[in-house]
Amino acid sequence: MPLGQLIIREVKAMIRNPAFIVSLIFIFFFYGFIGGITRAGISQAVQETMRLDVGVVAEENNQFVKLLINRLNTSLGGGVKVYPSIDLALNKSLYVIVLPRGFTDNATVGRPAMIWGYAKINDFSQISIQTKTGVLQTIASILSKTITQTISILNNISIPQERPVIINQNMVAFGKVLNSQQLNSYIQVVTALIFILSFMMGLTTSSATSITAIEKVEKAFEMLLSQPIPRRDIVIAKIISSVIMAFITGFIYFLAMFFMIAQISQPVTSEPNLVEASFNLTIFTPDFIVFVITSLIIGLIYSGAVGVLIGSISSDERTASILAMPITLLYFGFGIAALFISMPLNIATSILYGVLVAPTIYVLAIAKLSNAIQLVITSLASSIITCIVIIAITTRIFNSDIVITGIRLSLIQRKRAGTY
Repeated sequence: MPLGQLIIREVKAMIRNPAFIVSLIFIFFFYGFIGGITRAGISQAVQETMRLDVGVVAEENNQFVKLLINRLNTSLGGGVKVYPSIDLALNKSLYVIVLPRGFTDNATVGRPAMIWGYAKINDFSQISIQTKTGVLQTIASILSKTITQTISILNNISIPQERPVIINQNMVAFGKVLNSQQLNSYIQVVTALIFILSFMMGLTTSSATSITAIEKVEKAFEMLLSQPIPRRDIVIAKIISSVIMAFITGFIYFLAMFFMIAQISQPVTSEPNLVEASFNLTIFTPDFIVFVITSLIIGLIYSGAVGVLIGSISSDERTASILAMPITLLYFGFGIAALFISMPLNIATSILYGVLVAPTIYVLAIAKLSNAIQLVITSLASSIITCIVIIAITTRIFNSDIVITGIRLSLIQRKRAGTY
């Protein structure tokens, strides 16, 4: 048979497989659902941006500062209020601008005027953080123009150039103040950990599915199941073997990536970023490392059980690989989506993230700042319970005839026999 006909034959066999069509439909609607949730988060962030509730703390009380604040209030549509302290301003306003001592001298003589900007956040949604960072930068830009107007009014002169304003941006999360550099560093670490966990879970599911499906195709399943071995032990053995294979593969992959990045980034700079480096070191506390390792172990067992489950209900190796592909994409979808949607973190969302396993790193990241240890415990317990349930379902399937025939063949045989 010519090569072209062989390719056509394989493509037709793939398209005719119902699992292939179902997986495509599932992927389409799933990521459409994720897009809808993300869009809702964007809408919420935009609404907060439109509500410019700005508190101003002025450490100088002179005519220039008073007129400047009045002009800024007019430019922002009357959303500016003056407060005596930063704490009071943060309690009342979403955004806070601090005009420090020396601001008037720098602004009037043309030197860069330094101000401090604060924005309150309740989650680590990338959209929310980027939007609020943009708002602070917009306020600084408006303030730059307002300084020029204020000088012109006070001195009755025309100043064509805007005065430079430098804003030190800070985010206030759960009572803690983080500058933008610290927050970006923290989010990068969390994102990387979620990606690693999702990637390892995808490898484990693929390995477990292949191991189980290949044994069924090679007719080694019947011989294994005929042995006086509890089916539960067979399931656990397959899960553990797939975890080991995925761990070895993942370790080699990330080790190679590390060496590649090290080679690329080696000559870039000679001075390390001390602020970011010191902050990263404070992230990796013993409790943080223990939780990440625990989540990784649970995630690998969880995904290994899912892979064995897929392999056990599939009638052939091709169907098993088709079903495993969207599941692998789900891990990445749910894991990364947690960083882009603005879902409040509470007991309900902690349970949901625990069921999905990968976003548990996100729960830890927020709980570490908010000191909400109960959310971490809830999410971890949810992951463990979900893992046990999947293993129990897989063991139940191994104790039935489906593990030999697969769901598709089982249904066809029942239909032919007139019992379905």
